[in-house]
Amino acid sequence: RDVERSRGLGDVYKRQLVVNSADTFWVQGISGGANLVVNGDFETGNTGFTTNYIVGSGGTWGPVSDPGTYLITSDPNIAHTNFPNCVDHTSGAGDMMVINGADIANQNVWCETISVTPNTDYEFSTWIQNYDLSAPAMLSFYINGVQLGNTFSPTSSGCTWQNFFELWNSGVATSAQICIVNESTAGAGNDFALDDISFSPVCISYDTIVVSQNPLPICLLYTSPSPRDL
Repeated sequence: RDVERSRGLGDVYKRQLVVNSADTFWVQGISGGANLVVNGDFETGNTGFTTNYIVGSGGTWGPVSDPGTYLITSDPNIAHTNFPNCVDHTSGAGDMMVINGADIANQNVWCETISVTPNTDYEFSTWIQNYDLSAPAMLSFYINGVQLGNTFSPTSSGCTWQNFFELWNSGVATSAQICIVNESTAGAGNDFALDDISFSPVCISYDTIVVSQNPLPICLLYTSPSPRDL
């Protein structure tokens, strides 16, 4: 039987289980609950999050010509004329957060504080586009000041979306301050976009599978009498 697991924003993974005896087995399915991030797809513009970056106001190459600026837009090329024409991750017709990385260390690109239930597992996910492979962003993800997973650098450039995903347990916490920090301070390159930021409780469900073995059929071998036996 195939067992499906949902990961992040609707991604589904299948695993086939093989058993060698008749018995009753139980399976555990893990999936993300409702996304708790407000405006994680940026469809309502500059709302629901805080940032140390400023909204780009223009320059030689467009609104995000200067380091430390961003723009909520449907096309990176609108934000900076050297960026490619790409679509958002959510629907291909929505918005994303396009960023010219700051040349000052430890600047928060995006932060949001979310109420959580103690002793509960959550999954965090976001999608990243990178516009210069020679000097990619170096993104670190923090919850309540503690880094989540490893620093993430995109391995492709252009319109490809790459995913960062990690699990987090709330312990005794009742709130989670989630922050994305770009560790790169490169003045050239260091340009990227974010979309579909999600933070969801992990839902676990169980089911049982009864595997039975049908008895082998009984085959009767009939031999016709030879002529000399008649």
